[in-house]
Amino acid sequence: PYDEQWDIKKILSLCNYEFVVSELKTRGEKELRKILTSCSSKIEVVRKWANYIKHKGGVDYKYLEPPRPYGLYFVPQADIDSTGASTSPYNLPNEKYKVEDFKSPIEIDIDEKLQDLVNAHNAIYECLDNVIAKMDYNKHIISIGEVRNGKDEI
Repeated sequence: PYDEQWDIKKILSLCNYEFVVSELKTRGEKELRKILTSCSSKIEVVRKWANYIKHKGGVDYKYLEPPRPYGLYFVPQADIDSTGASTSPYNLPNEKYKVEDFKSPIEIDIDEKLQDLVNAHNAIYECLDNVIAKMDYNKHIISIGEVRNGKDEI
């Protein structure tokens, strides 16, 4: 649980979706929790794409590049005889040594998925707007000095 004694570094290290939702539940903030969980479900697909881009080498885009017109093969030294010829059957490279480009498990047709990006953007905007509207700023205000006769005094 959150501790008022934490420094900013500790707070930021724990500032993630699971912790925030858990803390909102603990504090009985049902409406804010519902806003965040609803937003999260609306942007799940785009978050998955972003995760692959950030941590797993990216996503592939359909139709961005044509298929390669040739194949590349690695031929181990053990499969080459003294004349430099391959000893593979039929003098062809062995398929187990075919060099493949990295292929992400996620392939996106950007024309088809553009609306998913728009919907995720709108969901995030709506979520932030709703969270800001629900905040009780007066409850968290920090007063420095007092206002007397329309003038700030410290």
